[in-house]
Amino acid sequence: MNLKTFFWNQEENRLRTAWRLCLYILILLGTTMVLGLVSGVLVVIARFIFSGLMIDPTYTNIYQMVLITLVMIIGTWVTVRWVDRRKFSSLGLQFGRKWWHDFAFGAFLGSFLMVLIFLTELAFGWITVEGTLFSHPDYTNFWLAMIVYAFQFICVGIYEEIFSRGYQLINLSEGFSFIKDRKTGLLISYLITSSIFGLMHAINPGATPASVLNIMAAGLFLGLGMILTGRMGLSIGLHITWNFFQGNIFGFPVSGTETGVSLIQITQRGNELLTGGSFGPEGGLISILAILMGMACIFAWVKWRDGEIQLSVLSNLYPTHPPVVSTLEIPE
Repeated sequence: MNLKTFFWNQEENRLRTAWRLCLYILILLGTTMVLGLVSGVLVVIARFIFSGLMIDPTYTNIYQMVLITLVMIIGTWVTVRWVDRRKFSSLGLQFGRKWWHDFAFGAFLGSFLMVLIFLTELAFGWITVEGTLFSHPDYTNFWLAMIVYAFQFICVGIYEEIFSRGYQLINLSEGFSFIKDRKTGLLISYLITSSIFGLMHAINPGATPASVLNIMAAGLFLGLGMILTGRMGLSIGLHITWNFFQGNIFGFPVSGTETGVSLIQITQRGNELLTGGSFGPEGGLISILAILMGMACIFAWVKWRDGEIQLSVLSNLYPTHPPVVSTLEIPE
């Protein structure tokens, strides 16, 4: 292999996967700097104009979430268009009737599973309900704070899924194209991206080795709809409501972070191995049970919706690859 082929895939006429992934991170950093500079100027102007106005801290959350989401969308679009040389929709963003059906099912599933977690912990005495309509004193309006957090978790569901289940999964799958069985390359990528997702949460408050492993399992859960449908709708819908119901409806910490506003205020008790303790349900065995149940529901949904279980995301890969779809053997 000469120096050029070390960097350049002549068959695909573009950079090799490893270099595309590195360049993607640099483009995201560059986009962050540009948008951060622009937004910083706007903030200075706003503070000058509204110098005597008290700003509710919830508005700061909106500003941060919009900025992060724009960085992820713009940075990813630039990379996909000019580095990967493919359509942005190939990341599972083929909006249409099926996409929105998947989104609605994912949103229902995330909320339903968190209801089950709450009721299970309540039944076993692992939580105590202390009150309702709880908000931190810094939040001047409970319902405004709830709306802002709903918006925040919508943003988190979008940008984390684009980053992990969209860009990483698709590009790594292409990088393993040297494996004759393309299904194997995809499943390896699925495991790697889920592991990265778990490690990204290792620095969260209250994180433990068990919580990191649980978030890796959550990565597999969130990615399942993507690899089976080739669409990101289910993953995004699931991610949004899982977080929102966990933190803002039932008052659990979300991956170790307290939201500060919730419909129900609770006190956590019980064995931390089961409940996750200060990290929230995602750090305990109870989330593993919910994840396994949720994955079974996703298989059932895809079987009912599409009539078969297959690795549909393979058809999203770079056009130079033949659009082969591998079928999984699922026992009746």
